[in-house]
Amino acid sequence: MYQLTVETAEQLEISTLGRLLTPAKREERVLEYVQERGQITDRERRQVCGLTRHQARHLLARLVETGRLKQTGQGRWTRYLPA
Repeated sequence: MYQLTVETAEQLEISTLGRLLTPAKREERVLEYVQERGQITDRERRQVCGLTRHQARHLLARLVETGRLKQTGQGRWTRYLPA
């Protein structure tokens, strides 16, 4: 089995963050991003935490369910804003 170093992953533009962060840290990172920028999109949420589309969708659904974010729009126009 092979494992990439963080440096190699960065050179290949492969995110390792999703594997390095705990679920709580992922949530914290997304919330910080939303506070700084006012919203987060589908593409941004995957890049911020290095998650797959499916993992990112679950993360944001949890944040919406717990009232920490609110969702506006649908499909490609979906945005998540501070609650």
